[in-house]
Amino acid sequence: MGSLLGGCASYNETRPGNFDALWKPERGQWSVREDGTINGTCLSGKETSCPGTGMAALRGRVTLPANYQVDATITVKRGVLGELMLSWHDDVFTRVYLYSIEQKLTIGRGWLKLPGVDRGTPSDTNAAIDVKPGKPFRMSVTVCNKQATVWVNGMAMLRRTDDRLGYGTLGLRANGEVDFSGLKVTALDSLACPKGYVGQPHHRDEPGMAPMVLFSY
Repeated sequence: MGSLLGGCASYNETRPGNFDALWKPERGQWSVREDGTINGTCLSGKETSCPGTGMAALRGRVTLPANYQVDATITVKRGVLGELMLSWHDDVFTRVYLYSIEQKLTIGRGWLKLPGVDRGTPSDTNAAIDVKPGKPFRMSVTVCNKQATVWVNGMAMLRRTDDRLGYGTLGLRANGEVDFSGLKVTALDSLACPKGYVGQPHHRDEPGMAPMVLFSY
């Protein structure tokens, strides 16, 4: 457990001097500021978004534990999507993303292994949320016994089970230009994630938003 905790902590300490040791850019332009904010973009000019198969992707080099929590403030500065890629195993991962075109938060499964593999599957695990350029969202995702629960700004919004959750690495993705700040990864012990615990399915739209019309990006 000690080495796993150390691995989680290394993500938390991402800075310009160790960025290349902790992360591998898969596509797009990625950088980190002195305060640890990671910036990703797929843009090269005045355009505001990229094709779905052109999104900037960043893959962590540190293995995650079986049960963990990821915290990050995601700000889509320009464009349409900011995403956490959880438990990335070879080509498959669980994706949690904010998507401005459809004003939604979604959990689903994705595949990415360049140059040939880049796709996702339709998901019915969506919540309505008001995504606007420059608006920050503090996201917390717990992975416990192969189940992901997503909080946004302190409110539990979605829960989904995926048998590929646990271990793997962390990834970030951007369609447009996105900041990921305050990134923190924490291993969950048996008190935070009791053995065998499984939560009930959960969905909650952001207050004031119309219910989701299901569609997947």
